[in-house]
Amino acid sequence: LRNMSNNGVAVSCAPLQIYQGDMANTLSLIWKLILRFDYTAKSLNGWIEAQKHIWAQQQQNPGAHQQTAMAPGQPAPQMPPPVEPRPPPPQPPQAQPTPAPAPPSVAPAPPHPGGTLVVKVLDGKDLKNKQIVGKMSPYVNVQCGTQKVRTNACKNGGTAPHWDQDFRFNIAPHLGMIEIEGMDQDGIGSDDSIGIARVSLADAITNGQADVWVPIYGRKSNRPHGQIRLRLNFVPAGGAQAQPQQPSAPPPQAAPPPPGPPA
Repeated sequence: LRNMSNNGVAVSCAPLQIYQGDMANTLSLIWKLILRFDYTAKSLNGWIEAQKHIWAQQQQNPGAHQQTAMAPGQPAPQMPPPVEPRPPPPQPPQAQPTPAPAPPSVAPAPPHPGGTLVVKVLDGKDLKNKQIVGKMSPYVNVQCGTQKVRTNACKNGGTAPHWDQDFRFNIAPHLGMIEIEGMDQDGIGSDDSIGIARVSLADAITNGQADVWVPIYGRKSNRPHGQIRLRLNFVPAGGAQAQPQQPSAPPPQAAPPPPGPPA
């Protein structure tokens, strides 16, 4: 600037003074911001320390009322008193389920040497209907020892079907009963059980034959679900069919003595 002034060039110093003034204001503003940030940081630090102290007190005494940070002079909120749990209302007495009736016992069969048993499945009546719409198509499973067979399904036979089918079994000695089960053939899904029963062979073994209406019972309910008619014929081993027992004849009476000669 001095050289420029010596060369006859007039230079004004006003811009330099303005620049120096702006720098002073800028530095002053920066210093104020630094002080304000330091004050804010200290205040934030103080609030964090107060919250830590409150949390530590709550951990040491869990039953104390919870305190919250608030502005000075603001009253602490009142916590409601603890509510005691009410006892549950008394339950009405539950009705005891009625036990299902037991199916009738099977009469024991007399001892026998084994032989051939012919089972003819004839009819059914009053069978429990397993269909909601339409009629049932019932059939019968027959099990004799380990042998198991079934009749054809009586198409739309409903509650009074007719089969008229016979089956031959070789039965072991002392086998005294067979098992039958009425079924409903279902076109969709598994077949439904109508009822089940055990059939004593006592009459067939003793008399050689028997014609019986057998009551069948529900598998779970043990309640009557209708009847199935069977005809049984038994031939013991050796081929001699058992004969019906006849009542024994009374012993013959002694003949009166002949009349003597006249006196």
